[in-house]
Amino acid sequence: MKAQFEEEDIQAIAAKVAEMLRSHFVNNKANEDDVIFGVKELAAYLKVKVSWIYKQVQQKTIPYFKPGKYNLFRKAEIDKWISAQTIKPVPQLSLLKKVR
Repeated sequence: MKAQFEEEDIQAIAAKVAEMLRSHFVNNKANEDDVIFGVKELAAYLKVKVSWIYKQVQQKTIPYFKPGKYNLFRKAEIDKWISAQTIKPVPQLSLLKKVR
């Protein structure tokens, strides 16, 4: 059995599939931002030692929240914090002007 479709039917099916996929990917992005790390998971995510995470919490230099005795970290807030910590490169021309 072979089915044949009109061009407009194919376009309608493609549009519906694209809409379904788009909502799926948008929801996955929202779920990714809802990720909550513990200390060990955050240390692995940042590729640092667990002791460094505890030090940052003690100094209150990293965003965290504390339900009870646990230090927890929202991935979205950590990603913003990382962006704020990023050092911008200095253009080469400004280096040349300072040398003279």
